[in-house]
Amino acid sequence: MAVTETVFVPIWTIWTALVSAAALVAVLLWCLRRVRHSAALFRAVAEGASDGLVLMERDSKIIWTNEAYSRTMGYPHGDLVGRYPLEFALPPHEAIPAEKARAFRFDENDELYGKLQLRENKRKNGSLFMHEFSHAVIRLGGKSRFLLAGRDVSQRVAREKALMAADAKLKAQSRTDALTGLSNRFELRRRLERSIRCGAPFAVLQIDLNGMKRVNDTFGHLAGDHMIKHVAEVIREIAGDDWVCARVGGDEFTIILNDEASLQNAARAAEALTKAASGRFAFGAATLTADLCIGVAIWRRGLDLDKILHCADIALYDAKKTRTQPVVCYDEALATRHAAAEALEQDLRQAVAERRFSFHFQPIIDLETRQVEKFEMLIRWRHPERGWIPPDVFLPEVTRIGLMSGIDRLVVERAREVIEKLDEAGLFSVGLSINLSSEALVSDDLAEHLLWLADGKQLDPGRIALEILESTAITLG
Repeated sequence: MAVTETVFVPIWTIWTALVSAAALVAVLLWCLRRVRHSAALFRAVAEGASDGLVLMERDSKIIWTNEAYSRTMGYPHGDLVGRYPLEFALPPHEAIPAEKARAFRFDENDELYGKLQLRENKRKNGSLFMHEFSHAVIRLGGKSRFLLAGRDVSQRVAREKALMAADAKLKAQSRTDALTGLSNRFELRRRLERSIRCGAPFAVLQIDLNGMKRVNDTFGHLAGDHMIKHVAEVIREIAGDDWVCARVGGDEFTIILNDEASLQNAARAAEALTKAASGRFAFGAATLTADLCIGVAIWRRGLDLDKILHCADIALYDAKKTRTQPVVCYDEALATRHAAAEALEQDLRQAVAERRFSFHFQPIIDLETRQVEKFEMLIRWRHPERGWIPPDVFLPEVTRIGLMSGIDRLVVERAREVIEKLDEAGLFSVGLSINLSSEALVSDDLAEHLLWLADGKQLDPGRIALEILESTAITLG
C-alpha cells in the first residue's frame, strides 16, 4: 500500500500572495478610476469648450463631436456621428458628389496640420459662415485619429473686411480729388516720382482753365464746379491707358503721358484736349464754354520732379500770356526767352529796392499863350547792360511780380519834391502830371503824400486838381 506525501505551503507565502493580489486589484481599480476620471474630465472639458471639436477616422468619417460643433453646423447634437464633413459642410459652389467626399483620406504628413485655416462652410439651414479651424493627428487604440478644432469667425471676418474697406476708401480719398475723382496733387507727385525712377522719357501737360473767375462771378461757384467737372470728364475720355491725370488746384490740371516721349505727340494730345473741352455745354439756362491753355514739357534724364513741373509751368505761362495759341511746348527757344525774363525780373527787383529809376519831364504848352501849362513826369529805367528799357517793357513786368507799389511810392515822392521846387521858383501856376497804378489811389502808405500834393500846402483848391488819366495816371495842375 502506497504512502501519500503531504506538501505543506508555509502560511506566510499564501499571505504574501493574497496581499499581492489585493494590491494588484487595488492598483487596477485605482487606474480604472483615474481613467474614468480622466475620460469624464476630458468629456466635460470637450463638451464645455466653446470651440467645435470633431474626431474623425482617416476617411474623415465622424466618430464623435462636441456640442459646440453641432451647434455651429446647426445640427442636433449627435446627428453628425457617422457622416462625412465633405458631404454637408461645403458651400453650394464647392459641393462635390458623395462618393468623392467618402473617397477622401487624411494624410498624416500634411504640412497644414497644426496651422489655422479659414474657409467658407455651410450650416444645415443653408446659411454660410466663415469657419476657422485646425487639424491634429492623435493616436487612439493603436490607430491614428484626426481631431478638428474650429470656430465660427464670421463676425470677426466681417469686421476685418469692413476695416479693410474703410482703410482702402481712406487711402483712395487721400489720393483722389473729391470734386472730379481724378488723382490729387499728392498722388500726382508720387506717380511722377515713379515715372522718373523708371527712366523712360515722358511728357507733362500743365493745364489751366481760363475765365473761371468770370464764370464764378457771373453764374456762381456751382457753375464753376460744373465746368471743372466737364473738363475732368473730357480728360477721362481722351486719356490713354498710361496717362496719369490729376487736378492740382482750383482750375488747374496736370497730366503725365508715360507713353509719349516727343513734343510733337504730346502737343497733339494737348490740342485734342483743348478741342474736346471747347465745346459748349449747358448749366441750367446758361451756356458755358471751357477755354484751356496747356504747357507741354518732356522729361529727360537730369531733371528732377520740381524741375519738370517748372518747365511745363513756363510753357503754360507763355500760352496764357500770348493767348494766340492754347498749346505751348517748352523748347530751347522758350527756355532762352524765359531765362532772359528771369534775369530781367531779378534786375527789376534790385532796381526797385535801390530806386534806380530816373524821371523825364515833358512840357505841355498852351498853344494860345505859348506858356508851359504843366509837365508830364515820365519814369525811365536804364539797365546797366542793356541800356534804356522802354516803360511798356518793364512796367508790365513790375506789375506781374507785384512791385508796382514801390514804383508808385517813388513817383509820388518825386512829384512832391518837384512841386516844392516849382513853388520855390515861383511857378505856382505850373502843374504836374504823374502816372500811377490804380492801386495807389487806395494805398494807405501813399495817402499822406497824395493829400499833401492836393491841399497840404493850403493852396487855392481851384488851382490843383486830381484827375485819373486812363485809370493809371493822376494829373496835378
